[in-house]
Amino acid sequence: MSEVLTQSGLAQKITEKTGVSIETAKKFASLFFSIVKRQLKTESSFSVYNFGTFKKSYIEESWGFNPSNGEKLFIPSHYRIKFVPCPKVARRINKKYAVLKPRLASSELKIDEKESLLYKAEQINSQNHQKKSLLEKAQKFKDELQEESLQNTLKEEQKNLSSEEILENQFTLEEDKKQDEKELQKIPLKITLILLLALAFIIFAVSLIVKSWSRKTEKTQTKEENLSVTNENSQNEKNISKIETEDEFEISFEELVVQYGSSYHKLAAEKYENPHLWPYIYEANRITSPDPDLIISGKRLFVPEKPDIEKDKEQISKSILNAYNAYLLMCEKEPSSPKNERRKNLAVRVIVSGEILYSGFIDEYSQRILPEYASLAKNIARHQIK
Repeated sequence: MSEVLTQSGLAQKITEKTGVSIETAKKFASLFFSIVKRQLKTESSFSVYNFGTFKKSYIEESWGFNPSNGEKLFIPSHYRIKFVPCPKVARRINKKYAVLKPRLASSELKIDEKESLLYKAEQINSQNHQKKSLLEKAQKFKDELQEESLQNTLKEEQKNLSSEEILENQFTLEEDKKQDEKELQKIPLKITLILLLALAFIIFAVSLIVKSWSRKTEKTQTKEENLSVTNENSQNEKNISKIETEDEFEISFEELVVQYGSSYHKLAAEKYENPHLWPYIYEANRITSPDPDLIISGKRLFVPEKPDIEKDKEQISKSILNAYNAYLLMCEKEPSSPKNERRKNLAVRVIVSGEILYSGFIDEYSQRILPEYASLAKNIARHQIK
């Protein structure tokens, strides 16, 4: 009985012969067969030097029979892989038969052909061919009978149709034609109505766009006039423009290119001389850069002008709370991220900055801060303020 050799069994034999580790042998076995498969996908054959050739032969679609129940089966076209060993391997396999030489069978040699396996195999093949031919003939005969029976039934049904039924069918066909004609007449009216509605919608949209554009142009003109009056001396040094917030107040900001190694803390310390005001810069760039820790070098960043800690308390407090919420949202979006522990600590630090800037900040916004974060921030702020 032939032995079925799996990839793991092949790896075991390689390990026994060469002494390499089992993992290396498994990798070699899997890589070897994957290379063979990949080559046979594109080429008709793949040869291994001093081993043999894997050949791919195309088998056309055909009909066959199930050997267990004799049912007729359709066999689709497919490829068959065949391995032919090289002469060196073939000689090694047939080494024990090398001493034998071919000889002609003498006329005196008696062979009982009826008892030989070859004769039996030929007999079985002939019987199978006979069975196949009989089954095919029976199937053809059955198909012909079914076709004849269908044609006969159709002829009988046509004969049994009365003249009244034919007239009724013609009448129904005429009514269907009339209905189709009416529906075709209605289609142009529907199309005209749809076009009129579309034109009305386009006119309405264009009017809205024109109004909004005129308002924007008026606002930009007024802003440019204000900027030209107030910032005539500093216009060549900094690129200053205006943005409107949700509360309808204007903030001047400076547009910078982010340098390598920069952060909101460093920018706040450099521009405001107070690193605790870094959420104010983050708030101006929150839409384009939602992660407070991620500032891409080479990207343009908006830095608002230095705020007044007393007058701009509401905006600064809002920016601190938004930065705190941003850290929590990043933890929720990436629950398995290794950065989450650091993000939680930074969320606490943001609240600490608020408490340092405004005494009683944590108590004032206690409904918007989680209790565990609030208690940690209070302890840290107490030590830093001392």
